[in-house]
Amino acid sequence: MNIEEFIIKIEEEIPDLVPHKLRPDSTYRDMIDLNYVNVQALIAMVDYEFEVTLKTQDFKRSTTIRELFNIIQAKVSK
Repeated sequence: MNIEEFIIKIEEEIPDLVPHKLRPDSTYRDMIDLNYVNVQALIAMVDYEFEVTLKTQDFKRSTTIRELFNIIQAKVSK
């Protein structure tokens, strides 16, 4: 999966998002309400699509969609 496909998956999982607004360098915290439901939806999507688990620290270590995607990619590579 590339980053554009990742963004589409995020937009599908988070109902509050306006489609086609997220970009790789978007600061996702400004665009996504990181409430419990949305965080759990992101964690579940990443688990299903990449077979890795996101942790709270992964969200804290990343600011942009690209940074979060890179963290996921690094976990996949292990």
